[in-house]
Amino acid sequence: MTSIRLLGRSLGLATASVAVTVGALAAPAVALGGPDPLPTMTVDFGYEDEQPSGSEGQQFDGDARLLDASGDVVGRFYYDCTTAAPGKTTVGALCSGAYVIEGRGEIFTQAFKPIQKDEDTMPRPTRSAVTGGTGDFKGASGQATMLPVGEPDTNTVVFS
Repeated sequence: MTSIRLLGRSLGLATASVAVTVGALAAPAVALGGPDPLPTMTVDFGYEDEQPSGSEGQQFDGDARLLDASGDVVGRFYYDCTTAAPGKTTVGALCSGAYVIEGRGEIFTQAFKPIQKDEDTMPRPTRSAVTGGTGDFKGASGQATMLPVGEPDTNTVVFS
């Protein structure tokens, strides 16, 4: 199983699909589109972003650095969410995410996430559908599950 660590806001996605540390895709060689597995990486969300206040149709997005196990930048994670189904204490967010790994390709995710109003974190663990990939990750599918790790704003995402 391969993993990517996410550092920073838990919105990443996703798995935001926001998604955040990321692990292996279901069938390692097949799901990743080749024999080279997804490297261990960290997603660093070291920035402030606007959070949903609860109104339907509000959008929020962001990006983060992808770091490998040595701390070297290997790409970026991007996410985009639109709020829907506002409730009394939560608002739903439809989110898309892209893990862009330099020289290897991209992994794409989508999810619907309930978020506490005026909070800056997604519920944990969060799950996103892996909807595809390019390059080394062509044909990627399955699920991305983001789990909290030690530090606040650090998450491990496991692809299965």
